[in-house]
Amino acid sequence: MNALIELVLPKICNEIGCKSKRISSEAINLILNYDWPGNVRELENILERAVNLAEGNNILSKHIALKLNKKENKSVDIVPLKEYLEEYEKSIIERTLSFYRGDKKRAMEALKISKTTFYEKIKKYNIE
Repeated sequence: MNALIELVLPKICNEIGCKSKRISSEAINLILNYDWPGNVRELENILERAVNLAEGNNILSKHIALKLNKKENKSVDIVPLKEYLEEYEKSIIERTLSFYRGDKKRAMEALKISKTTFYEKIKKYNIE
């Protein structure tokens, strides 16, 4: 998609008769995360509008006008913060242990937590 943007953007600037514009990484991320129900023409329309809206030489995320798609309209499963943080903490411990190939001493040192805390969390999250 980046290559397509780099191909289409200069073409649009040339057709409109304006100087070349750069697109910010945030704007690119918006485009990359969009579901794209249309085709290349839809991308061209969105970029053309962004070129026209951008005051300077930079296209920012605020210049990218995307329609909400079905993915974004779906209800999101909301979980309590504590549960979310525990899941995240468990995944960090598991990834750290995997990185150090099961070496618990190196993992707890890398995580900067005490031996007692480390083993309490391993037991709490049932980590092997």
